[in-house]
Amino acid sequence: MIKKFIFIIISYILNYKSISGWNVILRKSTISNLNCKFYNHVLVISSTINSHVKIHSETTIIKSILHGNNKIGKDCSIVNTELGQYSYIAGNSLIHNVTIGKYCSIGHGLKVGLGIHPTDFISTCPLFYSVSDIPGVKINEKICFEEYKTTKIGNDIWIGANVFINEGITIGDGAIIAAGAVVTKDVPNYAIVGGVPAKIIKYRHSPDVIQTLNKVKWWNKDISWIEKQLPFFQKSITDETNFENFI
Repeated sequence: MIKKFIFIIISYILNYKSISGWNVILRKSTISNLNCKFYNHVLVISSTINSHVKIHSETTIIKSILHGNNKIGKDCSIVNTELGQYSYIAGNSLIHNVTIGKYCSIGHGLKVGLGIHPTDFISTCPLFYSVSDIPGVKINEKICFEEYKTTKIGNDIWIGANVFINEGITIGDGAIIAAGAVVTKDVPNYAIVGGVPAKIIKYRHSPDVIQTLNKVKWWNKDISWIEKQLPFFQKSITDETNFENFI
């Protein structure tokens, strides 16, 4: 208890401009104090937090990078994850071993990186293939199965509430995942998927428009370029849209 109190005091001394709650611990991390906010019971360990980031109460961030202009909701667990600029994660999400691109909108209750079990072994119990202890017994000394794979979530992706994504999945740029979906395989760029298991419902744009957007990769442009192109972002896109100036 005393050690924890010391960590809280040190965190406040080093980052008092950014701490907006109590019981905040920021350890072994690089924290930008430029317009960052950490609310009650936030724990950050071995992470990099860049400018303009808000992390709401009861959230834990471990071994992760937040590139800036991000918002993390209440009661989230973010571990070994990289979050691109201008992306946000709503509350009650558990996100482990994931790379997330820019301009992503992640709804409440996303679960990804929970680990998998072998289905073709004699048993699915971790006692036989993992080095993790089960209380009172340990019979295995080596890892025999890859439980945790990196999941990739691209740029400009909207994920609805209460979505589950399997380990090692790639979600393509511009995709939409409907609320409640269980994603068990890769999702193509600009596809809209939903259901259990998730299937392609349709695509956001025509093949020609998707080809143009894949080429431009607008999320890699700087904000000044986006501001000049703002009218393109404020209307429906069709095959008749003139992309000459956008490109």
